[in-house]
Amino acid sequence: MPRSTIDYWIRTGLVTPTVRDNPGRRRSRLWTVEDAVLARAIKVLRDAGCPVRVLSKARKFLEDQWKPLLGTHHLFWDGADLFRLGDWSEVVESIVRNPGQQAFRMVTLPVDAWAEELLGEVIPLPEGWADEVKSEAS
Repeated sequence: MPRSTIDYWIRTGLVTPTVRDNPGRRRSRLWTVEDAVLARAIKVLRDAGCPVRVLSKARKFLEDQWKPLLGTHHLFWDGADLFRLGDWSEVVESIVRNPGQQAFRMVTLPVDAWAEELLGEVIPLPEGWADEVKSEAS
């Protein structure tokens, strides 16, 4: 990401390096892990077309919910709203359009993982099995 983008985001308050925010001459800004994750989330959302007003709400939500989100939640941008996704038993909620309002149920299908799992359980069939099945069917 260009330094000018980070500088702009810092000036507008979208991201803030909390350890050392003003680098000064020959000094770097210092970021906590939380700061860096937040900046990365902002960049990904921005690259996906998320408007700046939504990014501000996303930043606030991430700052407020940092600890509860770790390991159990994901954020999902659908082009119009940002949602908090929990585990399979939880309902998702809107963060931007209607904060806290429950939303449609989203399902993620881990097709690659299922295919990999099944490929590990494939039993090779003996030579000529197809011919035997055809002759039995006749």
